[in-house]
Amino acid sequence: MKHLNAFRFLAFRNRALVLAVSVCSANLFSTAFAQNQPSGAPPIQVKSDEILVPVLVLDKKRIDAIHRMDLRSYVHEVKAPNSRLLLDLAMTGLAAGEFHIFEDGKEQKIERVGPEPGWNQNLPEGPGYESPGSPPEATDSSRKSSYFYVELPHWPTYEVSYAPPPSPSGSCHTVNVKVDRRNSYVLARSEYCNTTHAVYDALNGTPLGNRMAADLNSTDRGPLRLMAAAFSLFGGNASGYTDILLNTSSQSRRLADCTRLPEIGFLGMIYSSDGRLAGRFSGRGMGGDLYASHHEFPVLVPSPLADGPCYLAGTNAFEARLDLPPGDYKLQAVIRDGKQFGRTEIPIRVESFNGTQLAISDIALGKNHRSVMGGSEPGPDTSPDQLIPLVSKGVEVLPTADTRFKAGVAIDFYFEVYSPLQSAPPAGKTEVDMRVLDAERGQVVKEVRPADTAPYRKPGDPIIPVSGGIDITNLAGGSYKLQARATDSTGQSTAWSSVAFSIQ
Repeated sequence: MKHLNAFRFLAFRNRALVLAVSVCSANLFSTAFAQNQPSGAPPIQVKSDEILVPVLVLDKKRIDAIHRMDLRSYVHEVKAPNSRLLLDLAMTGLAAGEFHIFEDGKEQKIERVGPEPGWNQNLPEGPGYESPGSPPEATDSSRKSSYFYVELPHWPTYEVSYAPPPSPSGSCHTVNVKVDRRNSYVLARSEYCNTTHAVYDALNGTPLGNRMAADLNSTDRGPLRLMAAAFSLFGGNASGYTDILLNTSSQSRRLADCTRLPEIGFLGMIYSSDGRLAGRFSGRGMGGDLYASHHEFPVLVPSPLADGPCYLAGTNAFEARLDLPPGDYKLQAVIRDGKQFGRTEIPIRVESFNGTQLAISDIALGKNHRSVMGGSEPGPDTSPDQLIPLVSKGVEVLPTADTRFKAGVAIDFYFEVYSPLQSAPPAGKTEVDMRVLDAERGQVVKEVRPADTAPYRKPGDPIIPVSGGIDITNLAGGSYKLQARATDSTGQSTAWSSVAFSIQ
């Protein structure tokens, strides 16, 4: 039986933090420091010979400068296009000798320090600072109270590695990181547990993990809405893998303390058709991970706003990567957010793939995408246990488990075609057909004319990543299926790959 071999978080591909600022009619400001939860930062990874700890270092001096800013100036500067006000809070260029790491109070020898793998230095502005609607003007005394959001950037982080001291299996340990740099504010996870497969099952054996295991065994589905999706792709070296996405719906709630974020965790259990456990994964959301419970996260607004109301907002998201043999499976997953939890269950089917004939992967759906710089796309020799973004023609699709779409928008999609003809010249022509079906009637309601995959190819690579958008402007509300099929110049065709979605 193959095993769960890696997992990743979506924090590096989606929004990480959000500030919500309210401008009231009397030109008085209140604030909501909102935490958008697309997931946590990467976990402390426990391998056979090292511990990998992600670390974020912010500049206290720059944070203090924000606290002293004039309110109007702050709003203007943080909302400016390509603003670096918040991005530049991160300290970069730190040397390995400036880091110190302690396990259970004892300093450990650091093996190496480098940029965390999720840090793409070619994307310094992260996802940008987009805001729904136009920001309110502070000089307009007639407008009512309204909120606008400022996304915080994907700050560059460090990965600190050290050899773990001997410890019994199942034991948990505290971790503390210090940096020899003036005005440094260090944020890092504070514990890890020495459990089997701790890299992708970080909460196994922890109090939070045990609570979520009990939640899965409960007959109560919980008040939180948890959505799940799974799609199998071919992988960088055509070995295949299955990605599982977990999303919650976006709901805001007021927090008692902006600097103390709730403990958020995910747990997934995968069962084969005969009821045996085929794999499991677990990890924390952002509230309990990089911003650990003993840390106070700095409120990055001017001081007059710091005592305003504080809200948790946005979507929790978690992604796991599995190595599963062909077959039918059932996923049971749970999220625990503070005192509340939510459960879901979906079937998973992994198709057989022998690498010798034309094939098409599952389809991943998304609501957002972004351009990526040249050289950041995964190469054909990427190891299957490395984390592979969904990139095609310089565009990365950010997948979602929430397949409910609003009318009048485009649906982002990503899938892969495996064509042996592409591995050696002369390469034959391979095309893809796409269509949308009404799920209830089974009728085709939209067709996309066949598209040549040549623009998506990489020389000598049999895997062709295909992405784009499907316009659903003219489709009424209801349930649908997006389907794709590949055909090559020898006359071979794949079966239709299909994914369900709805329009609301």
